[in-house]
Amino acid sequence: MKKAYSIFHLNISFSSLAEDQKEIVIKNCYEPLIDMISKNDYKVSIEITGYTVEQIQIFNPNLIKKINECIKCKKIELVFSGFEQLIYQLTPKKIIDLNIDLGKEIFKESFGFIPKIFWANEQCFTSDMLRTLSEAGFESIIIEKENLQKKLDIESNEPIVMEDLNGYSLNVVWNSSYYFQLFQRIIHGEYSLDKANNIYSNLSREDLPLCIYGSDAEVFNYRPKRFHEEANLNDKNEWVKIEQLYRIIENNDIQTCFIAEILKSVKKKKIVSSSEIDFLDNPVYVKKQKKYNLSRWALTGRNDIDVNTRAIRLIKNIDFDLEIDYESKKNLVALFSSDIRTHIEEKRWNLFIENLLKLEQKFVTEIACNKKKNLLFKKINKNFFEFTNQNYIFQAEPRKGLAIKKLEFKNNPIKIGKLEFGHFNDIDYLADYYSGNYLIETNEIPRYSDLSSSSSEVSDTEKWLHLRSETTLINHQIVKQYSLSKNSPEFLVNYDFSNLPRQYGFIRVCYLTLTNFDELDNFFISYPVDQNNIVKLGIPELDFNHGMAISKKISSRTFVPAKLGVFNIHANDSSLEISWDTCKAAIYPMAELTRIGQKNLFRIFFSIGESDETFKIGGMYKNLELKIRPEK
Repeated sequence: MKKAYSIFHLNISFSSLAEDQKEIVIKNCYEPLIDMISKNDYKVSIEITGYTVEQIQIFNPNLIKKINECIKCKKIELVFSGFEQLIYQLTPKKIIDLNIDLGKEIFKESFGFIPKIFWANEQCFTSDMLRTLSEAGFESIIIEKENLQKKLDIESNEPIVMEDLNGYSLNVVWNSSYYFQLFQRIIHGEYSLDKANNIYSNLSREDLPLCIYGSDAEVFNYRPKRFHEEANLNDKNEWVKIEQLYRIIENNDIQTCFIAEILKSVKKKKIVSSSEIDFLDNPVYVKKQKKYNLSRWALTGRNDIDVNTRAIRLIKNIDFDLEIDYESKKNLVALFSSDIRTHIEEKRWNLFIENLLKLEQKFVTEIACNKKKNLLFKKINKNFFEFTNQNYIFQAEPRKGLAIKKLEFKNNPIKIGKLEFGHFNDIDYLADYYSGNYLIETNEIPRYSDLSSSSSEVSDTEKWLHLRSETTLINHQIVKQYSLSKNSPEFLVNYDFSNLPRQYGFIRVCYLTLTNFDELDNFFISYPVDQNNIVKLGIPELDFNHGMAISKKISSRTFVPAKLGVFNIHANDSSLEISWDTCKAAIYPMAELTRIGQKNLFRIFFSIGESDETFKIGGMYKNLELKIRPEK
């Protein structure tokens, strides 16, 4: 018999749901789902957040009893995800652990056990999750297959075992963006049941075991009205249609089963090393099409970078060894909910900000800031500036907005600076490629780089040399400052965008061009996700650019999720460390690799703002300071 499984994701926190709609969603979505399962012999997996369980207990406690009855009758298999839906790649480890612990408490209380199968929130996956989830007691993870399998070059739908470089492993169970979108289109009336019958009847054994559905339960019998292109909700009960679809599936000799059964039936699972997927072109695997990338939870939305920065600063202020009351724990976890950062409903957004302010008042103590001295700057009246000491060589061009021509540290092979005009023998790449410059493109400001004449000044102190340039863009002053240590190999870049209001578009700062990339061996990028867990990203065979627009609406593709504010560039058994204070600006680095003839253009840059369909105008951009130094 052919086997297939399905997972319904129950999340009453989903972004566009208004607070007064919870009871309606329970009635229209969750109750008919459980009723359908209880009166049939379908085996269905249910993933439900801890917060959703709490809300069901408030509005319809009897539904929890029905779920337990279905579990006892072996009609429902529970899958775990935590108390709230979080993007693990953007969330502090303490909150990840707290989210899991809160979820476990609720599951233990409501269902009497904790599932061993984990649902990757928003289907975001990185190899560091293997260790985190293994240590938390999970044995398997459900992730989207289409994007990951493209990298792995495998076609089988059978589960695999993925193992990291430290020996931590999980069973990987495949979800399918194609099949869950197909399922939704059938139920929403875009495809007929006859067409569905034709699709499922033509499945071969190679297509199985198949995940026929792995997504939201709230899209059936309810419409949040997020988009104008949303399918209309007709008078017909869509759960009746879902029941009909399950009958079609069974009539085609496809037996519904649990994920645990699939895992048990595959005697010898293919073992895949995390080194096969950890590459810089795609640091994070996300569900569906390319527009669903990490930027939508970090750099777009309603000023995501601001709320992320404040939430991170809050967490760093809290001593988690001290007792924290239950409500505060839940509220702290909720600060990092992915649903807050996309199509959030207005009243819920206001409640979120209110909660954030209350927690800041409760936990954040004022941190004394080092007051900057009023330095005496003097103008630089030359085309070229150089500072050399025992630690490094630095060269900049004042007439190019203090663009960096050379930044080289002693005894470190990785060189940053300028690739001169004509370096690449290709008419499309004849330009100069500098470092230290920024690039802005918004509704208010057409594409602009500070590679132009600007006011450049220098100030000298006992320990530091400071260089500053100022640019005025449509009445907005932007300040860039370099600080060069005289006593240690340390280089700082400071940007002040405090006068610039957020607009639809993007701002990328501190382009770092590696001038000798072609001469470097064993090149890779690494970043820590917690004290014990480091991710290493290799260089792929094909070109990539994280900052390349996907469409007019979506400005970028991905970034390196260096959530602790530090990453390293490695080559020739040496490395450069680049760091920033995430409590001041929760920015993220991007990278680009372009092969031009026999040469390569490799650059790293940092985004403080991107755009997509979730973007809302409002707020200001963050100031930030980057530190570059050889690794100690």
